[in-house]
Amino acid sequence: RGQRLHVLTYATKISPMMCDAVLVALAAGIRLNVLGWREEYLGNFQKLRAARAYAASVPPGDVLLFGDAYDVLWLGGERALMERFNSLSVPPSGVLFQAELGCWPDSELPFGRDFCTLEYPPSPTPYRFVNSGVW
Repeated sequence: RGQRLHVLTYATKISPMMCDAVLVALAAGIRLNVLGWREEYLGNFQKLRAARAYAASVPPGDVLLFGDAYDVLWLGGERALMERFNSLSVPPSGVLFQAELGCWPDSELPFGRDFCTLEYPPSPTPYRFVNSGVW
């Protein structure tokens, strides 16, 4: 049996952006697993808990791809996603996170500036800031 891709998202309620994400995934032939549906939203920690619970049921060697339900569009199809992932040489037990140029919380906000400059380590690329939108 080869690697299987499990595409996950976490959403507690419907929104126009979430509908767009689901429709684009369907059009690309991506099986999108929606976690947290109709749960009361208590905080972002729920995403991690739900993803960890799902991961516990996945056979070793399968690949989990998590993306935000409200601002990620799934393109290219599962085969293209797997080819790209495999080209990155991620170790079997490794985790790959998306990173970006900007920081959240916004470094321009009073509480964000210190957090972004002090808590994020230097990076060998301009993409210093981990983003939980895709991992």
